[in-house]
Amino acid sequence: MQKMVVRAASFLFFSIQITQLTAFSVTHPTHSAVGSSTHSTVRRSAHSSRTIAASPPALLEIKTHKRAPVEGRILEQKLKSYIRSSDFYSLGLTARDIVRDGVTLERVKQIAVQAGFTPLVRAVNATTAIIKEHRELGLNEPELIQMAVFIETIFPYFIDKKRYYLSPDETGLLCAIEYDPLTQYRFIHLGYDHATRLGKGAYKTVTKSVLYKERHPGVVARCKQTEEINYELEMTQKVQGLPGIVKICAHTSHQENETTYHTLFCKLYNPGSLSRVLDRGKYSFTVKEKMTIALNILKGLEGLQTHGIVHKDLGTQNYLIDIAKKRKGRTRKIDAVISDLGCSIFAQDAAGVRAQGHSAYTSPEAIFVSKMKGEDYFRSDLFAVGCLFYQIFYEKRPKWVNSKYIKSDKSEEERYKKHVSIILKETKARHRFLSRKLASGYDLSPKEEFECMILRMCSPNPLERGTAQEYRLKVEQLIGRVRV
Repeated sequence: MQKMVVRAASFLFFSIQITQLTAFSVTHPTHSAVGSSTHSTVRRSAHSSRTIAASPPALLEIKTHKRAPVEGRILEQKLKSYIRSSDFYSLGLTARDIVRDGVTLERVKQIAVQAGFTPLVRAVNATTAIIKEHRELGLNEPELIQMAVFIETIFPYFIDKKRYYLSPDETGLLCAIEYDPLTQYRFIHLGYDHATRLGKGAYKTVTKSVLYKERHPGVVARCKQTEEINYELEMTQKVQGLPGIVKICAHTSHQENETTYHTLFCKLYNPGSLSRVLDRGKYSFTVKEKMTIALNILKGLEGLQTHGIVHKDLGTQNYLIDIAKKRKGRTRKIDAVISDLGCSIFAQDAAGVRAQGHSAYTSPEAIFVSKMKGEDYFRSDLFAVGCLFYQIFYEKRPKWVNSKYIKSDKSEEERYKKHVSIILKETKARHRFLSRKLASGYDLSPKEEFECMILRMCSPNPLERGTAQEYRLKVEQLIGRVRV
């Protein structure tokens, strides 16, 4: 009962907000009739809100009430009537109902064209494009056309009042909607079910959102968190556009249940986190694909270091990977990037701080935290990336990637020696084999050269690790010599 009262109050607030909004400019992206008929719309909205407050919430009725079948022709007449009267909320409901009753989106568009009501035309175009291009989302036409009508007709009023985020409780829609004033992008936030949830961390939840457009709408990753993102955003923007770095398309902030949420929107990488890909074992990669992943990440690391930035949190959870479906007769396209620069720092400012957010990826020398400074952190980042490449190449996690070797009650010296001994023990056999092969006058295969590079990146001696640029050039050369 309490929940119903809260939802009723929220919906009442939504209706009151409409009554307080002034007539909308003809130049705004809504139909020109809006400006001339705003006051009639306001009266109807206010009347509706009073009725809602005195009875069970209309929002719940919208979602749960099963209507008896109604002739599509009658609903079409209602649709035309609401267009004429500019009752946009009822217009959205009726558009939803007639599509649910079997009227095609094309027919709705014809009605809109006949009435000269371009917002409904745009809503139909956007709905059609989303359904056609993103069937995997599982959105249905009736609910989507209702959201599109709201975005095209009512949402602009709230945007004018700087109300950029509206929850389902406020609108009666299936999903929350949001506007970014900087990019002027509009988003439909999908829920938290299995199909739309991408990941969840201690401070961040990642789901899918629709980037609402009339033509070629997109699907993006929505990273929502309560912590401030200004620093992470600032560092990410410094390297935006560089290969191997996550692509950010927008950022917003909004309040919800008295909590402020900060959101980054980025390109959707599917299946997403490289950590999940490696841990679940659902994907297998050819040697060339492994090199491709390595090359992409090395480009990102090189870009960071060229700008003097140390990432400081290069565990497997902070890479994203996009794996295209394999087409017959074509190689599978793979893209991998470095993400989450929340722990990053300029090397010139780095001294005496932890080398990695995820301690398991800490290099041996970084155990001596007080001695770390400047470019030492570049070599520590390279070690962490080497650990990732080791896992990709051998298809198993390195035994030394374990926090117990970094965090313990033992002295720094004892922890350092133990860490080094584990690394040498695990890599000694392959080092010896490859060295003997070279000493005997045999050439290494591209795969073996790639393996040598990875083992060198994981060296306990930071001065032997090389540089990101060196390895990027090496992998570019190796890929050209590998067929698969």
